[in-house]
Amino acid sequence: MKYGIRAGHTLKTVGAVGFVKEYDVVRAIKPFVVDMLKTKHTVIDCQPDENSGDNNLTLGINIAHANNVDIFASIHANAGKGKGVEVLLYDSSSTLKAQAQAICNNMASLGFVNRGIKYRPDLGELKNTNMPAMIIETFFVDTQGDCDLYNKVGAKAIGEAIAKGLDSTVATVQTQPTPTDTTNTANTATVTNTGDSTIKSIQSALNSRYSTRLDVDGIFGNLTKTALIKGLQREIGTTADGIFGINTYTVCGNKTNLKNGSSGKLVYILQATLYCLGFDCKGIDSIFGANTQSAVKALQQAKGLSVDGIAGKNTFAKLFGYK
Repeated sequence: MKYGIRAGHTLKTVGAVGFVKEYDVVRAIKPFVVDMLKTKHTVIDCQPDENSGDNNLTLGINIAHANNVDIFASIHANAGKGKGVEVLLYDSSSTLKAQAQAICNNMASLGFVNRGIKYRPDLGELKNTNMPAMIIETFFVDTQGDCDLYNKVGAKAIGEAIAKGLDSTVATVQTQPTPTDTTNTANTATVTNTGDSTIKSIQSALNSRYSTRLDVDGIFGNLTKTALIKGLQREIGTTADGIFGINTYTVCGNKTNLKNGSSGKLVYILQATLYCLGFDCKGIDSIFGANTQSAVKALQQAKGLSVDGIAGKNTFAKLFGYK
């Protein structure tokens, strides 16, 4: 079976906001769903670019269609001050009714109110997909009790509830321990109500793009730094071990020469790391403009580099404490 999985919304369409943000929580949950399904199935990441706008639904659906997935599932969180979980299907003829009900039942076993299956033929992710599709509304972000329960049970338990609902035979994936420090320590992805909101968005984006399982806590510690390095390594095509050493430095020499006018995921990694280190680009939008150039120059001056506003291998090395 081939599953297409995505977490709802993007950096430009963040979704519902309450005691927690929908954007953050669904990106904390998604990696656990994906990892469990992968123990028995093929999983296609149907996540559109995080800088896409209102067309993000269409982009996600297009990825599912291009990869001929058998089942499409989009993970969301609800708003409207209700309580509990519900799964949305196109209509009563859907072949996913058993899986949808199983997800609701599994979530109810965690303590969430079981709102059951709802039919929504008006929704794009249900009416425009050419395979069976569902939207999983995990809980209400603007209801304190639901958010308290989310923080209690954690993203991993919810991810397992969803994956086991889709296929009860998939194996539970044990979270591997990760070296920690005192500022960003958990090895399962959770979301807190404190911390820097921009760093939370960065952590959520890293979880979504690179399955890093960071806590979305708004705190820049060693784990978030390691995740940013892994993101850089993935984008430049080298081993993603989270260590900025001679190999990463050498490959950066061939792949990074970011300057005013550059754009893309490498620029996002640059901007995100600059922000975390206190060099604000006045926006993390994956576009290298005048404000990013100014932040790069400030870093270069602070680190004793030639101040040219171009982010090459030496600038990246200083970003991550190498050399």
